[in-house]
Amino acid sequence: MLRCRLEGLLTVIVSSMSPWMVKDWPKTSKFLTDKEREHVIYRLRNDVEDIETKFEIRYVWEAFQNPKMYIMILIYLGANCGTYAIAFFLPTIIRNLGYAAATFDGPRC
Repeated sequence: MLRCRLEGLLTVIVSSMSPWMVKDWPKTSKFLTDKEREHVIYRLRNDVEDIETKFEIRYVWEAFQNPKMYIMILIYLGANCGTYAIAFFLPTIIRNLGYAAATFDGPRC
């Protein structure tokens, strides 16, 4: 019982400190030098100005022509297919190996 309380305690401590630890804007950050702060603000302004306000179907076509998108698709599918394969088929694999099905009664804490 004590173990479960200790595991949750770290989460509560970190979450209560996060509003003061997370910086919301470079102008208010204390860890940046003046030169770094100016550079970050410049980059943020340029990023905002490059955003298109109107959707056009050609943007979708441009995305499909980018080879990086297909690499990301393969990475995503590779990670998810392995995870779901284990989650869905592991009970069947364990049963076919001759072991009894494990029962889960819920958390022990």
